[in-house]
Amino acid sequence: MMNEAGGRTKSRFSFIIHPSSFILLFTLLLHADALRGWWLYDDPQLVLEAQRQPLSAVFFDPAEYSHLAAHTFVPLQLVSYKVDLLFGARPVVFYAHQLLSLALVVVLLFFVLRQYIDERYAAIGAALFAASWAATYAARTLMIRHYVEGLALALIAMLLWRRRPIAASFVYLLAMLAKEVYAPLPLLFAVSEGGLIVRPSVPGGRTISPPSFSKFAWPVLSAAIWFTWRWRMTQLVGGYAPFPSLREIAGLPAILWAHLIGQSFTLITPLLWAVIAALLLIAYLVRDHARAAIVLLALAIVGFVPIMPLAGNFEWRYSFAFVACVIVALTIAAGRIDRRWSLIALSLLALTATVMSFPQRHEYRDQTRIVEAEGRYIASQLANAAPLAATAPEWYLDGLADLRRAPAPRFFLSRFAIVAGDVDASRAVTVDANAHLVPLTSTNAFGTPSDWQRERAQFNANTPLTVSFTLAHHDASWHFGPAGGEFTFITSPGWTAIPVPADGSRRVPAARKRQWFRVRRAAPDGTWTMSPVLPVPADGETTRWSRP
Repeated sequence: MMNEAGGRTKSRFSFIIHPSSFILLFTLLLHADALRGWWLYDDPQLVLEAQRQPLSAVFFDPAEYSHLAAHTFVPLQLVSYKVDLLFGARPVVFYAHQLLSLALVVVLLFFVLRQYIDERYAAIGAALFAASWAATYAARTLMIRHYVEGLALALIAMLLWRRRPIAASFVYLLAMLAKEVYAPLPLLFAVSEGGLIVRPSVPGGRTISPPSFSKFAWPVLSAAIWFTWRWRMTQLVGGYAPFPSLREIAGLPAILWAHLIGQSFTLITPLLWAVIAALLLIAYLVRDHARAAIVLLALAIVGFVPIMPLAGNFEWRYSFAFVACVIVALTIAAGRIDRRWSLIALSLLALTATVMSFPQRHEYRDQTRIVEAEGRYIASQLANAAPLAATAPEWYLDGLADLRRAPAPRFFLSRFAIVAGDVDASRAVTVDANAHLVPLTSTNAFGTPSDWQRERAQFNANTPLTVSFTLAHHDASWHFGPAGGEFTFITSPGWTAIPVPADGSRRVPAARKRQWFRVRRAAPDGTWTMSPVLPVPADGETTRWSRP
């Protein structure tokens, strides 16, 4: 629409046809099937803690908060769950919230990118992130909502930074309280403040004012508040995982590459991504030289450094923020090059990611259907139903049993329950590879009757065994002996079997109820022995037991 002076006026439909509207609709349609999801993994325990912990305790009571975690401080995760509980503990409510949070991230990413590059590239880059494996996984995994909402807060902080540094610094603090991985965000403030990414000269494009680094007192203050707050709640100064070896760090890039492109079913996808990414980044460096190098280095630090300590035990969820940084880097590179081929290249990545998201979501569904079937059995069957031989984590099944507010069927998680005579295998059931409930004896998932009989014959009740287990300030430490055997820590009554060294330690959350354990020692000659059921000590105490 044109006015009398020949100027352009806003149509009442301008919002509907705005690129952000298309991006929002694209994200919602692409991941709408996530609304059919069910509780998985950490979900039941998170729901329970959101129900149990008062809002003030989530932020200010270390003893109460540590029931959720003793190694990280992410209070906004429980706050987010509390919002959902206003509508009842129904999975569809939680997944709807998750999908809306992800859609908000995608739209915010568009607006952040549009500050620096043409909105065509910003729109395609945002769509690329919406279709990425990281987004596909996040839409269907409730327990990583704090990564999603932390990224939303980080993007809001980026939008506020140039004009509202105090407000941006406050939102930055909230982003860290959502997920600690966003702590390096001020590096991107510096990149923005320094004008290292300049929007192309287009009508209405903003100009870059001279840098004002005095504003950085505010994010420094936010970081100091967060650090002090985190230390008070967790007593941790650094990371919560042992620093990985150089070999583990060296293997992390290959893992991250797989997390970036997702589960590829042909060689075309990784080859296409590798060629396009290399072309875009090299051309960007050639065009902007040192400026490009600084921008890419800042994004690499923000995305890689926070997750590097986790290289020894890296999981899919850890790479969410890293994937966002990589896609931002590729989008900015394409937008700064601003040639037809760079627009086509970025569009090809978005198209490939969109096409691949469909088989990837089916693959994720296949990976989780056994866990879901086991969870539904514990959540719905009568307490006197057959014992379930399960593979899901014990805290997941325990959480579902607690959520139902009624006695649940028994479950066990290792063959040791059968070998020790605690469970009658002929009565037990399990979930097969097709997610069907079948008699345990019709499978060899936990071994065969001959395996159990042979292992029982190797039991020696007179073999020496010593157990010392201490709990102090959420640090569990142990010494098992005599040396020379292989030790297994076994929970009771769930029979989760965890191979452990003779001497070790790990950080653990506070327990809501009394816990129990056994220790199994396998000798080099194949014989084995086991302790009786022993209590997990209270904080500041030690459980000792020995058989001379």
